Amino acid sequence: MKKRDSKTKGKIVDVSRGPALSDEDFKGSWFECVPKDPGPPTNGARNHSRVDIESAAKVAMDEACEAYAQRLGKNGQKQFRRTMAKAGTVMDRVAALTLVVQESPIHHLNELRELINLAPKTMKYTKRSALEALKDLFIHDLLPPSRKLVSLEMCKDLHPNSLKRVLVYAWFESELKKLFSIFVDHLKSFMSHSVVHHRLHSMKVAVSLLMERPEQEERLLELIINKMGDPERKIASSASHLLTILLKEHSAMKSVVVTEVLQFLHRTGLNDRTKHYAVSYLAQLRFTSNDRLLARKMIESYLSLFEDALLISDGDPAKKEQSHKLVAAILTGCNRAFPFAESETWNSIDSKFDGLFKVAHSSSLAAAVQALTLLFQVSRSRSNVSDRFYRALYERFSRSDIPTSTKQGSVLRLVYQSVSADEHEPRAMAFCKRLLQSATQSSPSFAAGCLRVLWEIIARRRKQPFRRAVAETKGAEFTRKSVSRNDSDPYATNEELENYKIDHRDPAFANAHRSSFWELVALSRHFHPSVSHFCRDILNLTRIKYDGDP
Repeated sequence: MKKRDSKTKGKIVDVSRGPALSDEDFKGSWFECVPKDPGPPTNGARNHSRVDIESAAKVAMDEACEAYAQRLGKNGQKQFRRTMAKAGTVMDRVAALTLVVQESPIHHLNELRELINLAPKTMKYTKRSALEALKDLFIHDLLPPSRKLVSLEMCKDLHPNSLKRVLVYAWFESELKKLFSIFVDHLKSFMSHSVVHHRLHSMKVAVSLLMERPEQEERLLELIINKMGDPERKIASSASHLLTILLKEHSAMKSVVVTEVLQFLHRTGLNDRTKHYAVSYLAQLRFTSNDRLLARKMIESYLSLFEDALLISDGDPAKKEQSHKLVAAILTGCNRAFPFAESETWNSIDSKFDGLFKVAHSSSLAAAVQALTLLFQVSRSRSNVSDRFYRALYERFSRSDIPTSTKQGSVLRLVYQSVSADEHEPRAMAFCKRLLQSATQSSPSFAAGCLRVLWEIIARRRKQPFRRAVAETKGAEFTRKSVSRNDSDPYATNEELENYKIDHRDPAFANAHRSSFWELVALSRHFHPSVSHFCRDILNLTRIKYDGDP
């Protein structure tokens, strides 16, 4: 750079050092060829404004571009590409500009700027072509793989007396950062395009950049998360899917992604459908023992959303149904995160017990199962499962919507875990009776599942009341004396022992231990071979051999 020196009365002196162009600039990617600056000379001026540095860098860049043009000479092929970049069709211009930038990105900033300006054109094929070309350029040729770009303002050690090549690279990196920011702005506008296909393609480009390079990762992540609120269902679900792919490639970003999604969830004005997409994505995340703080943070956010979701409008059935879906997704996320959270979160869940029981009794089956599962997890962690929980589970399992539901597996798993943890024999017997009653009135698949759960309970407990019920069903001798109040019936009350009460609300007082498993006789004649085979195995107290997954 040439500059006027006050000591020489306005005489122009050259304060920059070294050539602006070197053979080292062509030995790899530009970020692999960045020179190291030895620093300004000891006798040089030190106090320079940012304007002086920018001016010196701009002059060095102009000198480097001029030297590169002279070095290029009259190359026919390269001249043809330059001509096509200016006078060809739109598709030819995109292809030619891409090749020109790939030759030497540092000396073709103007061509890169022109290629970015081609992206917002109204022709749909141009938009796709320019996006793809720019994505490949930024990933493979322009953006460093392990660091973010540094603007000229952030180069504290830069000096007008620095090496010319150092100034050239600093200027190029600063301009490249600005151009990439403009490209991200274009992506943001493309994601609001009226054509769904263009929105989806722009999202995929953003995720590709986010997975490959760290530059502008905060903005790109925000753009993708915002699309969960897109009115088009395909776009909203695709945003969740793309974020799942992102975490598969970069699991270290889990905390960052979760934080951004939680901030998105707590924005004002979000409808239940948008919240449902975001919560459903979070509920799919997998945790490790190192994610305790993250799991606790998520549970606290879930409980805050749960409290708001309970305010359901009874007058709007569509809104009520969507709220039930949201509640089910929130509780699914709580159940997924609870085993990895710290014990301090238990007190937060305790304050929501009444709301959880309300969901267990009045909401959809999907939400009720998740609420009961969370209640069971919290209670079991304290080794104190309440009677209220068993009453709620017994009442829910008695409804007629379970045999036709898609949540049969979740219900049976919860029943098995709850009954296995229950030390109250009459209550456990009541659940076994309810399993048999459900099996007699449902499809063969659900009936087989009920019988499989029943056998696992009998085999796990190995106590007299269960085996006695099976033996009595087969017609074995059974006297009332064997279960008298003073002998082997520790659960007898002060009243006379009564028969089984099928409609009793509390399973502990349904007197199920006074009845046999007579339903097995009917099920042993079931038309489906698996159901009848399972029944015969139970009657013979033989292990059910089944390698499938009910």
